Amino acid sequence: MSSSPGFSRTTVLLSLQQALWDTVTPGLRGVTVRLGGSGIEGRMIYDHEPDATDREDCSLVETFVVADVPDDVEVRLKAVAVVLPEEWTLLDGEEWVYLRKEPAPPQPWHPHPNPAATPLLDSPRTRDELASFIDELASTSAVSPGAWENATLPD
Repeated sequence: MSSSPGFSRTTVLLSLQQALWDTVTPGLRGVTVRLGGSGIEGRMIYDHEPDATDREDCSLVETFVVADVPDDVEVRLKAVAVVLPEEWTLLDGEEWVYLRKEPAPPQPWHPHPNPAATPLLDSPRTRDELASFIDELASTSAVSPGAWENATLPD
């Protein structure tokens, strides 16, 4: 983002930071800004479809920024939804002003402690697959019985 005539990047970022006081709600995932020509564009990204309160917060932030820049500078902020687990991404020319800390997406469960290893059986789909799996378990147990934590059926 570069400075534009009539306003600087620093002025806009500081204005947005101050404008966000009391408008950051638990559902706000992030805020972006893009400077260009004689305008400022931004998005307030929510983890739900923005409601009237969210749109009012967006309008309030926009009003505070308008008050900090020259009259000929157009400021446009919009409230948008990017619902989890969808990841937020920057559009061309945008940068983050605010970004909520979110946990890393959960990893898919895998039946084997080492997901890179080939599991003995993901899920039997037929009677023959189940029989083959049981045969493989029996032969593995016979070859190296000490490798099994539970060596007997009751165990």
